Amino acid sequence: MAAIYGTSPVVLRRVLSQLRRAGLIETQRGKSGGSQLARAPGDITLREVYEAVRGEQPVLPMYSQNCTGLVAPVLGEYLGKLFHEAEEALLEKLDAVTVAEMDQVVRQRIMTHASSKGIC
Repeated sequence: MAAIYGTSPVVLRRVLSQLRRAGLIETQRGKSGGSQLARAPGDITLREVYEAVRGEQPVLPMYSQNCTGLVAPVLGEYLGKLFHEAEEALLEKLDAVTVAEMDQVVRQRIMTHASSKGIC
């Protein structure tokens, strides 16, 4: 599965673990085990997935409020506000898209890509 997604098994296991802890997937161990969505794909937003994997870190780095000098505190405050607004816009966009919607678009693009490469 990791090879299909172009990542390492370690990264895939970490992401699946984070999604499980967030209650987005259910996992069964053993020979017939595996992972599946805990809810319908139309009931899970990309924001939920993103936040489960991202954790508590902000999307964009925030500048320290302990800056000194004349320019650094003002610049830091300005950029901090700008970054916060950009992050909120991203999260709103992710909140408007479900896993089902993403799946539909991605599957179509994979089929188009495979067709253009002569892969069936």
